[in-house]
Amino acid sequence: MRKHTLLLGMKARLLAVLAALFIMVSTVSAAEPPGIPDGWTDGFTYANGIRIHYYHAGAGANKPVMVMVHGVTDIGLCWTTLTWKLQNAYDIYMLDTRGHGLSDPFTPTDNTETLIKDVVGFVQAMNLTKPILVGHSMGAATVMRVGAEYPDLAKAVIMLDPFLASTGSNRGSNRSTQQAAESSTAAPARRASTPLPAPQVSENPPAPQAPRAAAGNKPSGANLSVSMMGDPATLVKQNNYRFRDLVEKGARENPKWDKVDVLYWALSKKQYHGPYTQAGQQAMFGSMQVGDALSRIPVPALVLKADGSPEARKANEEAVKDLPRVRLVHVDGAAHNLHHDDLARTVKEINDFLVQKVPGSPDINQLASHNQTVEDGIVITRDIPYRQGNSKSWVLDMAMPEKPATANRPALVIVHGGGWASGSKSVDVYQKMMKDYAKKGYVTINVEYRLTGEAPFPACIEDVKCAVRWLRAHANDYQVDPNRVGAYGHSAGAHLALMLGMVPASAGLEGDGGWLDQSSVVNVVAAGSPPTELGRDVPMAKKEWWPIGYIGGNHPPLFLIQGGADPVVRPALTEDFVKKMKAAGATVEYLFLEGIGHGAAYADKLEITDPAIEAFFSMYLKP
Repeated sequence: MRKHTLLLGMKARLLAVLAALFIMVSTVSAAEPPGIPDGWTDGFTYANGIRIHYYHAGAGANKPVMVMVHGVTDIGLCWTTLTWKLQNAYDIYMLDTRGHGLSDPFTPTDNTETLIKDVVGFVQAMNLTKPILVGHSMGAATVMRVGAEYPDLAKAVIMLDPFLASTGSNRGSNRSTQQAAESSTAAPARRASTPLPAPQVSENPPAPQAPRAAAGNKPSGANLSVSMMGDPATLVKQNNYRFRDLVEKGARENPKWDKVDVLYWALSKKQYHGPYTQAGQQAMFGSMQVGDALSRIPVPALVLKADGSPEARKANEEAVKDLPRVRLVHVDGAAHNLHHDDLARTVKEINDFLVQKVPGSPDINQLASHNQTVEDGIVITRDIPYRQGNSKSWVLDMAMPEKPATANRPALVIVHGGGWASGSKSVDVYQKMMKDYAKKGYVTINVEYRLTGEAPFPACIEDVKCAVRWLRAHANDYQVDPNRVGAYGHSAGAHLALMLGMVPASAGLEGDGGWLDQSSVVNVVAAGSPPTELGRDVPMAKKEWWPIGYIGGNHPPLFLIQGGADPVVRPALTEDFVKKMKAAGATVEYLFLEGIGHGAAYADKLEITDPAIEAFFSMYLKP
């Protein structure tokens, strides 16, 4: 009886909680503007004579920086769904431009250069180095002008549906067309679809849902009009629209938009305090006078254009035909707010452009599922793919100092043991080493590789070599010095670490994992309980799969640690390897631990081996 009563009580409490959640979500989505997405921050900076408000997402060490500039009636949060897709790879600032959101309003002294100087001033005030500038519509024209007139400011410029002009022409005649496009939310007529829930995955934090109009009822926001400019009474009236009515209008007119985009579009109308004077209006649209700005941008530039007629497409292509630094893409089926109409295509085109045209840009397809945490001053990112394919083993963990470096850092590749048939990067010993060396100023990667149950030899060798090539290919992303890369492993991992130091590309063990323009040979190796050969009593062992097959004097410095009582790796084989390497002129350090078994440099005598390994790496990798 008591158990039955307890279950009834739990059921009642559960129903009460669900009811409360339903009421809360219904109330918020219908009447209250949403807040800032989880994990984001916002702030103010003083630039060009005003306070500029901004939102900040994806903060992290060593990420490329993006600065996003919205269109004429939007706010910084209009970029939310796009930013969710990019924030794992980029450190993103979304501005509320002058007269929008929480930034200061227009002033009587504003002129046609105001918005341009605001963006430049923001970049300088925030001490941002070579950001990627992204703009939509008015914001696209603004970043186009910034890229042309401040050639050293940005590393790339991305423009979403700007009005284009042939080189040398003046764009004043397009102003009224631009105003009409900006003030309307409506996309081309499409079949209405049932709204989907807000994204629930980690890179898309949930947001309140937009309301749906009851069947047969005329939406209360049907007759709302949205204006970009006018007398104070007109703009104040717009600010006083009910939030739920604005949401209904946005959802009805834009059935392809994510609910989150609709919510922040509605919020932008509540926070729009546009120009009340002719001077202010001139400042608002001065950046539309793009002239020949596109042709003067000295860095890679991407123009994404909305769908259009064959004549419009031809005119756009004519505008960029002699501009090799500019990539033009038309987004089929998308209207002016193309990043809302077709988010997936927008993300793909931006990612492809940056990866292909801007050195050091991370591929978000490889970063999308990363689990990144910050602890004790280091950034830890788990399960980064280091090559494409179906194997779940082709991932690595990375740790690095949270604070950006003033110079590129040394890197350490950690390779787990386990007899090539078991083991994992998740073993505590390797996780601890990864974190400890990151705290010492290294960028560390802890590599998973295919075990023999998944793929036979030499797949494990090919995999760790691919991981090193990946690291060097992404050295700029993580402030890594590609000429100061070390490797450490124990047991089977020691064998693989030695192969990383000794095996040239000509040996035919690089595999097909990509990044083949990079070297897989590291600059220094430490190896604990290292199998240098499978054994002279195993005739099937291929010599080219083992360090003993590469005796020579032109190898990087090696440090081998061997237990005298090791029942797995015979000390005599390790000592023979060391003697042959020294005789060949190689730099080899050797630490022999009398009476110690296979746990040397893994679980035994760490009070001796840990400081010795650290000193060895510091000698060759630290500046």
